[in-house]
Amino acid sequence: MKRIGVRDLRSISPTARKSGVRSRRFIASGLLAVGTGAAVSLASLTPAGAISPGTITTEIAGVNGPHGVVYDATDNSVFVSDTNSCQVWQDDLTTSAVSILVNAAGVCGAPSPPGTLASLAQLDIPHGLGLNSAAQLLYIADRNNHGIEVVNLAASPPVMGTFIPLVPGAPVSEPVGVSVDQGTGTLYVADQGTDVVWSIPSGGSPAVFTGVFNTPGFNGNGIAATSAKLNEPSGVDFVSGVLYIADTDNNEIRSVTGGIIQDVIGSPAASAGCSPDGSPATDPITQPTSIRLDGAGTEFFDDTGCDLVREIGSSVTMQTVAGGGGIGYPYSGNAATSATLDGPHGLTFVPDGAGADIWFSDTGNDAVDSVNEVASGAEFSPSPRFTSANTATAFIGQPFTFLVTTTGFPAGTKIAKKGKLPKGLKITDNNDGSATITGVAKGATGLHIVTLEAKSGRKSLAEAKMNLAYVS
Repeated sequence: MKRIGVRDLRSISPTARKSGVRSRRFIASGLLAVGTGAAVSLASLTPAGAISPGTITTEIAGVNGPHGVVYDATDNSVFVSDTNSCQVWQDDLTTSAVSILVNAAGVCGAPSPPGTLASLAQLDIPHGLGLNSAAQLLYIADRNNHGIEVVNLAASPPVMGTFIPLVPGAPVSEPVGVSVDQGTGTLYVADQGTDVVWSIPSGGSPAVFTGVFNTPGFNGNGIAATSAKLNEPSGVDFVSGVLYIADTDNNEIRSVTGGIIQDVIGSPAASAGCSPDGSPATDPITQPTSIRLDGAGTEFFDDTGCDLVREIGSSVTMQTVAGGGGIGYPYSGNAATSATLDGPHGLTFVPDGAGADIWFSDTGNDAVDSVNEVASGAEFSPSPRFTSANTATAFIGQPFTFLVTTTGFPAGTKIAKKGKLPKGLKITDNNDGSATITGVAKGATGLHIVTLEAKSGRKSLAEAKMNLAYVS
């Protein structure tokens, strides 16, 4: 089975970096400690209008096969896994300095004991990154060590926590993606070695959340997540009770809601293809590796086999955010859709004024890039809002489940529809600031605009529109 973007180049020195690439960041040798300053908006660093929305910028050049990226508001930093050098880098956005957080020597090796300085610890082909924001714990999917490394960012200097093996005593796991439930601290880990996604409660042991252990394949959607086969899952994103999965070799983005797995993006027939912009969300994609939802519920994903970063727009169709153009690397300063990418991986959002930039690893070009002001930035706002995806797809004649979620509304807030739901569906308030839309889609194919409402008694607190596509 094909491994996307995993080039074992350990024979190349970590100092043999590309040069001459214009980047906004620089490497500050010897800066190994993580900053502990308060979060700083990039609006204070980049004057409004200085960079046009949709512009691609190479933030870090010369990374040796980067994969995972994650933003930490506490340190105002982006962390990046340098996969082939077995390191994790830190880009401090306050000082614009780039330093090595984990494994300064760049020597690949076994997990280090708890309490080891992060700069002295070893990794072995690290991939995805996840962050517990409140606890200030950075999680690293350490593929060739078959488990999850933990870095305590609150310690000064940062130190390693207790290594979490996915299958103790059996080196069969190859974790490549990790996400954190910010409410409970539960980890979700995509494991390409066993073709499952694990859940790991805080202080607990790994258990299969979805997939059939050591049984790759595809056996349908709308079934129990624990009986659904996956095929080399890569990226995961846990958002308000819903787990999104980049099921790479099934060429799908899938979700698990209430124990049921469903197709979100890509063809449920597991076919591959590079669909043009404007195509329905369920048209073919090729080997997706990452999925992230912004604060407005827009779905962004790496269509890695097509060398694109894409989003699902309001019409429940695909739109390219970066890639697909004819300008090869270095492409910094051009429109993102004019750039030629090479195997993008990883996604994270970084606040930028009223919106947010999206950062990703352009793995084959050894670069970490951003696209200016393409995300909502709502995830960085404390204001009450709907947090669930703003688009969804229901297949005619098949069961459909969708969890509507909110944050910041007072206790007792009810979630309801305003107007009619599409034929075959109903909505049930869950008495916890969420509601569930369920049923079997009926009628003709087409796009339905569903208006959702948060209410306190008869008073309307907020509304949100969801675009629901009925497809055959």
